[in-house]
Amino acid sequence: IMWSIKHPWHEHVLTVDYVSNGWACDGRLQQGGCRRGITGFNQTNGVPRWRCDRCDFDLCDKCLEVSNTSQEESSQQKIAKLQDLLDAGFIQQEEFERRRNEILST
Repeated sequence: IMWSIKHPWHEHVLTVDYVSNGWACDGRLQQGGCRRGITGFNQTNGVPRWRCDRCDFDLCDKCLEVSNTSQEESSQQKIAKLQDLLDAGFIQQEEFERRRNEILST
């Protein structure tokens, strides 16, 4: 088992975590959705996750398997998903702006 890994869907290293606290796989926000079929919170009991505590970003084991050769999302697509998270109340305006600026600076 890899205890930490860099994944193409996130800018920071993800660390393995086996806590079942109702987390939702952020792979659900990617094109094609979560590879395990997770569509929201409280569907991950017993599912291992790889997590970035800094950003509250989680991936299930199946989404983690997506290779580094996956097609990159455009900046507009990434910002649209951030906007969805903001609108749904999952992130605050400050976090939205920080992450949007990171996207635009790459």
